[in-house]
Amino acid sequence: MICHVKGGAYHVNITGSGLPVVLLHGFTGSAESWSRFAHALKYDYQAISIDLPGHGQTIVRDEQSFSMEHVCESIKEILDQLEIGQAAFIGYSMGGRTALAFASIYPDRVSSLVLESASPGLKTAEERHQRKISDEELTSFIEKEGVERFTDRWEQLPLFDSQKQLSLQKRQEIRSGRLKNSEEGLAASLRHMGTGSQPSYWESLHTLHMPVLLLTGEWDQKFINIATEMEKSLPNAIHQNILQSGHAIQVEQPGKFDTMVREFLLKTQLHIKEVSFMTREWVQERNYEDILYETYNGIAKISINRPEVRNAFRPKTVMELIDAFAYARDDSSVGVIVLAGVGDKAFCSGGDQSVRGHGGYVGEDEIPRLNVLDLQRLIRVIPKPVIAMVSGYAIGGGHVLHVVCDLTIAADNAIFGQTGPKVGSFDAGYGSGYLARIIGHKKAREIWFLCRQYDAKEALDMGLVNTVVPLDQLEDETVKWCEEMLEKSPTALRFVKAAMNADTDGLAGLQQFAGDATLLYYTTDEAKEGRDAFKEKRKPDFGQFPRFP
Repeated sequence: MICHVKGGAYHVNITGSGLPVVLLHGFTGSAESWSRFAHALKYDYQAISIDLPGHGQTIVRDEQSFSMEHVCESIKEILDQLEIGQAAFIGYSMGGRTALAFASIYPDRVSSLVLESASPGLKTAEERHQRKISDEELTSFIEKEGVERFTDRWEQLPLFDSQKQLSLQKRQEIRSGRLKNSEEGLAASLRHMGTGSQPSYWESLHTLHMPVLLLTGEWDQKFINIATEMEKSLPNAIHQNILQSGHAIQVEQPGKFDTMVREFLLKTQLHIKEVSFMTREWVQERNYEDILYETYNGIAKISINRPEVRNAFRPKTVMELIDAFAYARDDSSVGVIVLAGVGDKAFCSGGDQSVRGHGGYVGEDEIPRLNVLDLQRLIRVIPKPVIAMVSGYAIGGGHVLHVVCDLTIAADNAIFGQTGPKVGSFDAGYGSGYLARIIGHKKAREIWFLCRQYDAKEALDMGLVNTVVPLDQLEDETVKWCEEMLEKSPTALRFVKAAMNADTDGLAGLQQFAGDATLLYYTTDEAKEGRDAFKEKRKPDFGQFPRFP
């Protein structure tokens, strides 16, 4: 849509509904730069992406309209037209400077700030003067050589070295977005809105009391230093440094960016005054498209990352989950595994009905599959405790996934239930038989026959979950349970899990228990005597080992 303001006409993209979140892009970008992230937000938030002057489709009347103060005034007019009193602001680089300027000028209009690789400007007049000289040289280059030659030069800046590790397709996508801008627009933006021209907002940081999340990439030392200093001045801020990323975190580590920002927005939406919840640094160890794989102090957290479809799974999602669980099983540093869904709206809503075909769910290979059954079995036989960390909907196939986990910790907004008979589906395996073992046959039949939904308290009362905690305490409580289990004997936990599975899983469960027993036996001197005697071509001496009653 086009919003007409005093300085001209701003192009604005609006997606979703809920808490309004204003997204401000960096230099050479546009509102389109946020399209992936805005799409991920749309079911929980109203994403408002704005083309800043000189970029995208925004048209301003004169050079004065490019000044930072005038741009902030225009953004205020846009919010007024949209009848939005207060919004969260997320800004990258130049957009981060703009978001911070807006918060300094109109603090009552900002509920929270996420500043990605951003600064409050330059502190001294001399620094600004020198930067203005260098900005003017670059501006002249843009005007004389054009956008394509400038883009070639811009992409070679050390600031963007880490982006060379991105796929060719992604790099071409970023370049294509840059080339859509005009020479006149970029030149005017740099000349009047660049770091050399904008005011310094360092002195106003101490007056900003809204929650602030400062994000930097580990390979971007300049902005790490800036954020570290900003954190000391901002009353309610925390700085997070994202591993394996440079300046553009939302491009280089999109999954990690999404998770941290959504958690931050959730906490501020719930009016949590302290932001210490972000101090737990999960490390992303493997890269997937549909899921996240992160670790923290012996805990592996595997999260379905499809919030735009309530974390429904497709064949690719399940294949990635199987790979991640297998990796966690084989990683000796991992003692407990957590299964979760990104965002607070859904743990998992089951199979993605949009890809359900004849005989199963159809992936890129055009083969209909029910590979979630393989995932269910894997979760059952992994010799480590698996905890389902449930917020929002655990419905259909997502309900079965939490059922097959060893433990379930639920947020107070969790909703449980089945939909199978309503959508022409059912789970006649663990989803019904094992469910009946947990909560009793009468209640299990009610869940399947009526397809009702149950809140967290009802789930706790029927023994479907282990505990219920406030949403903002869900991860803390889950980690607490994990840490308690990590203090226990891993072999004892392995056998307890296998024994309980053997009771419910028939010969398959007995086979798993027997395999665990064989593994333990192989570590004894008695078993080693049999092995060594065979290799040494002698008769084994088993008489040396005691025969316990």
